[in-house]
Amino acid sequence: MIALPGLNLIEPDIPGDFRLGTVGEKGSNCLCRSGLDFVSPSDFSIISSISRSNLVLLGIGDICLNAMKPRCYTRKTSASIIAQRNPLLYVLHKKMPDIEYGNFVKISLFKLGQGFRLLDADEREQGKQEFAAAIDELSSTHQILSYSTVGTRADADLMLVQDSPSIETFHATASRINATLMGRYLEQPYSYLSIRRKSRYKHGGGAADPKDDYKYLIIYPMTKTRPWYERSMEDRQKMMNDHFRVGKKYPMVKINTTYAFGLDDTEFVLGFEMDDPSDFVSLVMDLREVPVAQYTATEIPIFTTIRMPIAEALDAMT
Repeated sequence: MIALPGLNLIEPDIPGDFRLGTVGEKGSNCLCRSGLDFVSPSDFSIISSISRSNLVLLGIGDICLNAMKPRCYTRKTSASIIAQRNPLLYVLHKKMPDIEYGNFVKISLFKLGQGFRLLDADEREQGKQEFAAAIDELSSTHQILSYSTVGTRADADLMLVQDSPSIETFHATASRINATLMGRYLEQPYSYLSIRRKSRYKHGGGAADPKDDYKYLIIYPMTKTRPWYERSMEDRQKMMNDHFRVGKKYPMVKINTTYAFGLDDTEFVLGFEMDDPSDFVSLVMDLREVPVAQYTATEIPIFTTIRMPIAEALDAMT
């Protein structure tokens, strides 16, 4: 039991359905204040206290026990509640479910400036060898995969993908690239930072034996609409079931989803590996017809890339 300074709720303008609940009711999230009943979200995910401004944000698993008010309302859908100090309020924090996180993932796309191509042949070759050696050395600790976008995008020539348990790895990689001769001529029009984690939705697993060496990788950032997060978890799971059902019709396409919430401008970074891009075209066309598609806010730009050794990718650029 954690005692917090009592809360006098600031009542936000939140549409939605409410039902009458009992303070401390199992499975409910209640907030009460003297003289007025109000609600805490049923699936808000963060619990934090901002002491400097005397604000408290209550989230999933909170149960209010307030002797001054025997009942309160519990909301069916999510919403944020901000509260200020007032009489004493006791909040019991339930244990949150474990969330499995993996490595961070950094995707960097580069465009080679015309100035590099104006260098003499020997200097260009030296620059490419230095760059390739740097990538090989960095990859020995935390693997870097290289992909060419020459011929598939006008605004990028090279894509590098690196996994690491630490964000500092990406700082070291970028610093090393910047110190090379070729690095002086590289622009970086796109960059995505995300992390691997277990999905919130039950999907029954992917292909039984996915490959590790697909020829093509297509990636893009994706963000959901706000109304998506206002739907109950049960509703979202039902819609995602249709999404997963379509995906399982294309076992030749390996799907990778990483999470960028709070790390980058997007919410997800999606990657699809395949040997025949036409399979991916069919998959995307089918996915457009499932209900969950209407909750996609953005999913561009899209990068179609070809996996190849770094030396080959650099030769294609020059």
